[in-house]
Parts: sequence; structure tokens; C-alpha cells
Amino acid sequence: MHNLGYVSERVREANLIHEVLIDPESPGILVAGSPGIGKQELVQSVLALDEGYGPVVRLLCSQTLMKTSFGALAPMLSGNLRAPSDVEALRQIIRAVRNILSDCPEGMRLLILVEEAQFIDSASAFVLGQLVHSGMAKLVVLSTEKHLDVLSLDALKNGALLQRVQLGRLGTIETQQLCSGLLPGPVTTGTARIIWDQTNGNPFLVRCFVDGAQRQGLFVEQRGKWVLNNVAPEPDDRLRESVRDLHRRHPADEQESLELLSLAGPVSIQALGEMTGVELEGNNSSSLIRVNLASEAASVASSFYANILRSAIPPGRNRSLRQKFIDSNVNEIKLGFEEVRWAIDSGESPAPRAVVEAARSANDNASYADAWQLIRMVPGESASKELLVERARSLFGQSELMDSPHLLASALLPDAGEKQTDILLEARSVAHWILTGDLDPGLSPSGDQAEGKADLSIIRRIIDARFHFDEGELEKAAELVSEVQTWNPQTFFQPTRYRLSLTVIEARASTALGDYDRALDAINGFLFSNPADVLYANGSLSFCQAFNELQQGKMREAHITIAEAVSELSVGDPEGLLDMACAVNDYLTRIHTKNEGTGQAAEAPIQPWADHSRKPARGYWRERDRFLSSIYRELSLARPSIRMLQASLEALAAQPNRVAEQEALFLCWSTGISKEFSNSLGRRFLAGQRSQHGKREEFQARLIGRAQAGVVAELEKLAGAAYENNEMVCAVESVARIVGILANAAPGRQQGLYLRQLDEWLGTLGGQPWGIVADTLAARGLTLREWEIVDLARMGLSNKDIAKKLTVSQRTVEGHLYRIFAKLGMRTRKELGEMESLKSRK
Repeated sequence: MHNLGYVSERVREANLIHEVLIDPESPGILVAGSPGIGKQELVQSVLALDEGYGPVVRLLCSQTLMKTSFGALAPMLSGNLRAPSDVEALRQIIRAVRNILSDCPEGMRLLILVEEAQFIDSASAFVLGQLVHSGMAKLVVLSTEKHLDVLSLDALKNGALLQRVQLGRLGTIETQQLCSGLLPGPVTTGTARIIWDQTNGNPFLVRCFVDGAQRQGLFVEQRGKWVLNNVAPEPDDRLRESVRDLHRRHPADEQESLELLSLAGPVSIQALGEMTGVELEGNNSSSLIRVNLASEAASVASSFYANILRSAIPPGRNRSLRQKFIDSNVNEIKLGFEEVRWAIDSGESPAPRAVVEAARSANDNASYADAWQLIRMVPGESASKELLVERARSLFGQSELMDSPHLLASALLPDAGEKQTDILLEARSVAHWILTGDLDPGLSPSGDQAEGKADLSIIRRIIDARFHFDEGELEKAAELVSEVQTWNPQTFFQPTRYRLSLTVIEARASTALGDYDRALDAINGFLFSNPADVLYANGSLSFCQAFNELQQGKMREAHITIAEAVSELSVGDPEGLLDMACAVNDYLTRIHTKNEGTGQAAEAPIQPWADHSRKPARGYWRERDRFLSSIYRELSLARPSIRMLQASLEALAAQPNRVAEQEALFLCWSTGISKEFSNSLGRRFLAGQRSQHGKREEFQARLIGRAQAGVVAELEKLAGAAYENNEMVCAVESVARIVGILANAAPGRQQGLYLRQLDEWLGTLGGQPWGIVADTLAARGLTLREWEIVDLARMGLSNKDIAKKLTVSQRTVEGHLYRIFAKLGMRTRKELGEMESLKSRK
């Protein structure tokens, strides 16, 4: 109904408020939700529509006003009466309302906006109810779910018969909409997910996060999209003041609970209740206190809020909370990272075992720098093997050490000792793999020494799976990955890195096999344990999804997905996929702009692969995708060079990756640049077909063979079989080849039947033709005048109206339509209007 701009994530609730305000019979509405959920911003945005709601009087409730006569309504009383009687006060308020209404159009009611109504007093609630019953006023009441005086608010709500709307936290998509409105352009899905995870979807905190991240330079613009280069801004004075403002809106018991939880980490519900008196029931997803029913523990739902609040608590308050925590015997439960850090900051000396557990917790949550700071507190002579493992994990997690294995080794071993030798050896092996993509036999333990080494076992499985992928043994590669995916080991290096490498192999192998659903299941099933995982992995996963959509012929979807992948990979590219992503993006941009009728490549200049990142990517896929990327980029040009394509194909043939070579051959073959070139590519494809090929390659080979034979009946059978097996690219291209054969032989009604089939199947894929399919559709032979008539006919104009608009005779229009129908194989204007592929094909 309404375009609400930056509050578009609240359209449903905003429309409900609007309907209540314009309804002459409605007494008003109660807008409820936890602090910071966006009640005031939502109501103000509706009022800003200026739909003639009537004059607005703003009343702000507070704990201070509750203690005065007529509390929230006190500002409406005359200043010359210090202590009016109840009757006189009521008269003054009614008189004030009438004075305001005297300047309004007849029949319009006063709109009273009551903010922070959780603090409303009984007298104000009574008077406001009377004003509603008198027909002079309508109420918009803003309140949290927890009220200081429950009876007063219930009296207002029930006495005035207010309609109620409950605001909850934002979802990921709504957070993305809000962030995109706060920044000069849209944010990527991965960035929105990080912000949502950090803020628990609280709109106030989302705004604070974006403001802080902008000030600290954490947002980077990449190809028109904004991407985070860190998981959260550091606490500063402005963020502390903002969080304190939100904190003060909570009831006193919740304020204390949030402070304790931010300092101590998760605490049992029972212990929290004993310390603060707060009663928690169920999992309130809109509150800043999260309840885990399985563990019967409470925690702060927003890590962004908890980190800033912790830094904003004054030292004296911190000490008193610490004493209360110690006196409650809560520290008898298993200690977490926050509580150990709190103890150290308070001057205590936790046992080394507690530090190990805390460091493990921090490493599991990707807080590697925090874990390293804790571990450094433990003297070298007290270092256990477990502590050394956590030391290695924390160091591996800090990217600045990744390029310097000798720094890593020296940091791992502050004191030489026999018990550290095996840890050092494995750590050096992992570092070597990170730098080179392979294991150094001189460093890696073997035989019994390697048994139980989780990192080395996974790395070897990754290397084996990649080898089988390169050899074209795709099912074997996918099987190896699936077996590893079931493991949940404790590793030196980030588990996310290993899981990402495994998922990329499975997704690309499954896509190459034509098992598209399996590939998408692997991508969508990737577990993000924390925002750092999203920052690290989302760009690579988005690339795999886009490539999967591309191979299915879903060009429009792939174009949207790959644009986000490029933006995020430009900030972090652990697998070395950025070059390929940029090339595919250029290729899809060319398809998109050509289909939109411009025929031109994207305005943004095509960048060479070496300029896409600040330093060359070391990822495994980079070298293997390099020449395939050059082919996609060449095909993104208005006039691709056959000589350049041949050079890239020859270079690709010298690489170990047979999958990429077959992909490139089919891609170039299907563009239809030249008949001789396509025929030579087809022969090379069939000669290089693997013995263990998947469904996708099988249909590609059948399509090449039947297209070169040029038999319509065989192509028609293939199209049906490909459609039944979800190989839509081959199905669509088979029909396009048939249309081309018929156009050269005997164009007419029979060709039109296949054109409609081509149009229907393209519609299921999003309506974006490519290569030979686009050329076939463009070669229908309509003149510019015929295209004009097609567009006007599709708009619903009659033959007479078309003739008048084009200043020609009606008979001329009828003749043009006859020829158009003959070329397109149609009989009626209805068929013309239903063909999606006719849109923007001039």
C-alpha cells in the first residue's frame, strides 16, 4: 500500500497502523515490542505520510513522572496551578484538547502519541481512556512487553479498547533492506547475515552497527555493493553511549541481568534469577536475553551489544557485580571464556585448566586474538599439551601469521620441550599446506605418528578428492568429500577452512555430474558457527551456487548471485575463486545487457584477473580456473576472437583439469561463433569424453552428435529426454537447433511450434537466452516496423489504433501482422502476447 522507504521491512505493521489511524471508528492502537525494536521509527514514518490523521500531541512517560500528580499528562496542565484537584486537572486537560481541536477540520480527532507507556501512571491511563470514550482523541501507545505498573497499562489498553500490534526482530532479508537504506548502496547477503547475527535483528542495534562500521572504515564498496571486511566495529565512545541509551530502556532487573551476562557469558536461568530477580520463560526471540531451554542457560542474544556494554560498565559497578557473582557460587559451573577474562581483569588468577577451557571456547567462536591473549597469561613451564594445541589454534586463526611459518613456529614454542615436538611438526605441516596446497613429506608425520592427527587426515582427504576431480573421476571425488563431512574433529586450523574446501569440491563435482540438487544441498547445508565463518566462506559458496545456476541455464538467477559473490570474494578469497567469478560475471552481464536490447557489454570496465585483489590468491582453484576464466571473459565481448579462444583452449588442455577443458569446449561450441570452429570443438569434446562421465556430459555429447548430424527427429527425442532428466540447457539448445534447421529448410507453421516450446522452457529458466539460443531467437527476421507492430499489439492496441499511431492504413497493419504470424508460426494475437521470449528482442 505504501512505500515506507527505510522502514520497508515493517510494511505489514505500518499498513495496519495506517488503517487504524484513518478509521473514524477506531479508538487507536498499542504498538508493543522490546526496547530498540523500532516502535517509534515505525509510527513516525506512518505519521510522515501526512494522510490527514489529525493534530498530534506527544506524551513521554517515565519513572520520574509516575511519581508526580497526573504523571504523563502533567505537561498538558496549566502552569499557574501547582496542585490542582482531580476534577480541575481533568477539566484543564479536556480544555487543552478542545483548544487544539478548534483549529482542526470538523470531525477530526486529536491523535495522542504515548511513548514509553510501560511507565504510565494510573491517573494518566484513566484520563486518556476517558478522552477516547468522549470521541475527542485517538491513541497510539508505544510500550515494551514488561511494564512497571501492569494494572495501569492494562487499564489504558482495555479501557480504550486498543488494537494491538507486536513488533518482533528483523529477519536476514529485512536486515539487508534496512542496511541498504542506511548506506549509499545495497549490502551483500553475507554482510546482512553477519550484521543480523551480531545484532539479533534489533533495528536500533543494526543502525548502531552500521554507523560504527562506517566510521571505522569496515564497509568496502565492491562493484556497487557494500561488504564488511571485519565482523564488527570496535567499541568507541559513540557506540558506548548508544548502547547505554538502549540499556536504560530496560527494566532495572533486566539491566542488571544483561550486565552480568555480558561479563560472565552464559549463566543458568536459576542462578540468574537468584542474583537479579528476573524471571525467564521460554525462548523470547525479540529480547536481548536469549534462553537456551536445552542447557537451561541464559545469554545475551546480541554479541555486538554484549561486547560494547561490557566495555561501558564503570569499574565500581564491575567490581560489585563480580562480588555478587562470586557470592552466588555460580562459578562452580564450567567456566567459559567471558567469565575467565572477567576474573583475570578483576585481578584473580584462574587455574591453567580454566584458561585452557576458556581458550578453547574462544577458538571455537573464532575469537582467536582473545584466545591468544588468555593463553599468554599462563607461564611457559605450566604449559600443558592441551594448552599448546589451543595456542596453535589461536595463532592459525590470526591471518597475519599465515604468510610466515617461521613466525608461527617461534610463537608456538616459547620454551623448547620434548612434549612439544609432535605439535610443532603437525603445525608446520598445516602451515605448509596453507601456503602451497600440498603436504611436505619431510614435515608430515607418517605411519603411527600420523594416527589421530585430525588436520593431516582431512588435508590428505582434500588433496585426494581434488586429484580425482582433476582426473574427471567426479563421483569418487564427491564420495571422498561426503565421508569427511561426517567428521567433527578438533583441528589446529579453522574447521571452517576445511569445511569450505570440502564443500567447494562437492558442489563443483556434483554440478559437473549434473546432480544439481546435491550441489545445492551441500552449499545450503554449510554450517555457519559464527559471523567470522560468514565473512570467510560466503563469497565462495555464492560462487558455487551461481556456477550451478549457470550450468542449469538459470541465467538471470546466476547473474544476481555471481554479482554478490564477486563483491564478497573481493574482500576474502580463501579458495582462489575470484578470477573465475569476475569472468562469469562479465559473461552473464553481456547476456543480460544484450537481452535487454542494448547489445552492449556492461559499463564497468572488464578488469584483468591480476587486478581483482590486493594480493594474488593462493587458492587451489585459481590456476585451474585461469584459462577457463579467460574463455568466459572473451565470450563476454561483443565480438569474441576465435584465435584468442583457441589459444585459451590449448592452454587449458595442458592443465591437469579435464573437467574444465570439457566445460570450455561445450561452452564455445554452444555459442555458434562459426560453423567450422564449432564442428572442430564438437569433435574434440567427443574425443575427450571421460569413461566415468556424469549425466550432464552424457547429454552434452548426445547433443553435439545429433546437432552435427542435423536430424530433426533425433534432436526432438533428445530434447524430451533432456527435459525429463532436468538437463534444461541441452533441452533448450536442442530445440534452438531444430528451429535453425527448419528456418533454413522450410520456415513456417512447423517452426512456430518449436518456437513456442523454446519460449515455454526458457520461461521456466527465467527467460534469459544465451549463445546459439539467443542467436536463434534474434534471427526470426522481423523488420524494425514489424517489431513496432509487435510491441503495440502486445500492449493490447487494435489494428485500427496501431494504424493511427503509425500513420499507416489499417490494411497495411493487417498485412504486417499476417507476415509476423507466418514468421513466428502463430495464428492469433493472444499467442503473440503470451510469448515471453518476444520481450526486448529487437
